[in-house]
Amino acid sequence: MKIPNEHEIKVRNLLQQISAGELSPVSDELIEEAGEQFKQSLRKQFTEPRKDFTLRMSNLGRPTCQLWFQKHYPDMAEEKQYDFVMRMLIGDSVEVLSLFVMKLAGVPVESVSGKVSMDLDGDTINGEYDVVIDGKVWDVKSASPYSFQNKFKDFASMRNDDPFGYVSQGYGYARASGKPFGGWIVVNKSTGEMKFVEAEEDPKLIKTVEADMIDTKRTLERDLPLKRCFEDVEETYRKKPTGNRHLGMTCAFCDYKFQCWDNLQYKPSAASTAKTRPWKYYTVYNETETTDEVQQGG
Repeated sequence: MKIPNEHEIKVRNLLQQISAGELSPVSDELIEEAGEQFKQSLRKQFTEPRKDFTLRMSNLGRPTCQLWFQKHYPDMAEEKQYDFVMRMLIGDSVEVLSLFVMKLAGVPVESVSGKVSMDLDGDTINGEYDVVIDGKVWDVKSASPYSFQNKFKDFASMRNDDPFGYVSQGYGYARASGKPFGGWIVVNKSTGEMKFVEAEEDPKLIKTVEADMIDTKRTLERDLPLKRCFEDVEETYRKKPTGNRHLGMTCAFCDYKFQCWDNLQYKPSAASTAKTRPWKYYTVYNETETTDEVQQGG
């Protein structure tokens, strides 16, 4: 079982005390500071226009095929659902509340929302880190219950499955600020659980991440034709192929999947016997092939 980070223990102890009715002294200055941060979030989401595409620390770790579409065909992205702004606000609110609680718990927060830049292969890449604690840069993330338990399980899990480029983002902030990368402060947005996922200071990994950033930058600069980064996935039922193929998770979350994959269909899973079947994005969908037929070898 993972031993909690010392700062995580401080936060847990504080919240446990408050949940038990033991109030903690809170300065008006700390409350006003959190209020101003939340106001900034509201202004960002409701009054500031969306920025044009540019390479930033926050997107350098994403698949080059996604960045290629964002650069060349930004208007072809899927229309954002009405809940997009609310999800952004929830993420911003989690960050504000996390910083408030950490400061109240005595976590040594040194600075927040620091704008930084770094030279990458002759160009300046900008970004804004979330927080510096004990001389290390940390990123605050809100997560679904599944991501909280699985994706943010530990650093190895993050490194092995990182479709949003969080590892590159963190090491980019670290290099630009001249500080080590601490990791991620993660909040389960359904339960309120909070944990610190510590990053590894692996020089080889840092060099690999930086090389990948440079490769991404040069690929986009060359204006080459689109090269898809992923293959579709063979669907199976009880280890037996159904004859269908669908998108993997990274492609399924991409705003350009319908432009990238011809004849893409959003259908209920053919490999599910659940009463309410999950839906998948199918690249090949055999409507005559049912789960029962696959099970019987038909």
